[in-house]
Amino acid sequence: MRASPQPSHRRETVCAADFLPALALLTVGLVGLAVAWLASAPPSGQYFVIAPVGATRGEAITLVRSARGRLVATGYFRNTVIAASPGPGFTSALRKAGASLVLRVPPWLECGPPSAAGPTP
Repeated sequence: MRASPQPSHRRETVCAADFLPALALLTVGLVGLAVAWLASAPPSGQYFVIAPVGATRGEAITLVRSARGRLVATGYFRNTVIAASPGPGFTSALRKAGASLVLRVPPWLECGPPSAAGPTP
């Protein structure tokens, strides 16, 4: 008589490394959606400007004014400012004036003009 094959009761273990490819795809997808969402926003007219390393706050403001823009706010670092200009070609004028980086500020994050009445409750 032949011996019948015994069913295998081997249990496969699942570890965290098994989920890494799915996690990587999820991360790439979410980053792609975030970039598309930010890029689809209408232009706000405000830009985050980084002046060259070592520039003073005054030099950063002068850079914005030389590109025919106006200062909206100053950044935490002395070479960073938020600038605005309704004119076309503002970003290229900033780069020609010496800005290291110019990024458009999304409308939901933009800085509004200071309120004359003070902060709202």
